[in-house]
Amino acid sequence: MKEKFGYDYSIHQILTIWIMGSLLATTVAFIFLQADFPFFIYLNLILSLIIVFKSKRIHQFGINILPAKKLVLFAFVNLVSILMVYLLIEPWAHIYEKLLEISLEQGVDITFGWILYYPKIITLLIVLIFGGFVTIFSEELFFRGILEGYLLQKWSPGRAIAVQSIIFSVEGLLYIIFYSIIVIGIINGIIVYKSKSIFPSVIAASFANFIMVIFFL
Repeated sequence: MKEKFGYDYSIHQILTIWIMGSLLATTVAFIFLQADFPFFIYLNLILSLIIVFKSKRIHQFGINILPAKKLVLFAFVNLVSILMVYLLIEPWAHIYEKLLEISLEQGVDITFGWILYYPKIITLLIVLIFGGFVTIFSEELFFRGILEGYLLQKWSPGRAIAVQSIIFSVEGLLYIIFYSIIVIGIINGIIVYKSKSIFPSVIAASFANFIMVIFFL
């Protein structure tokens, strides 16, 4: 079996376990928080699991383990780029602030709903860890990894990144114009294309959420 999959075999195992663990964590969080049904998270994870299970060359989907220095560099550039856009847009648009309000008042979101149950420090850690390993991971794996990887085989990088960011924005509400397309879609899409890995974007987006929650709590 190892010869059949070559280098990707161990990554297949790790990624399969990670996706299944994320599905379990999503279900536990949904029940515990009495949250809105996390349809898109389930959809991203289930589709990713099917594709990963069937594919023998998942490295083409940005599933590559980077050297520590390269991982930190790309994650840092990714995070700084995201925060710069937040800094420019948030003071007058208040989009992220409204996102938190909607998540907590109109319907509990499994990423931010922990705010209602635990002290601030614990909440921040849960948002960082749960977001990184479940919510953001599901988005980056499917959109910047699998979808962008597939489109790059057919189109130019610019077109592939733009299309996946627009499709990704369908999941958002207030995020559609600014954050889903510009911050997460395009910036993360470029970083994944340059680094050939989704993991810098998973780290950067997780810490961006962490920092923004600190600011608004």
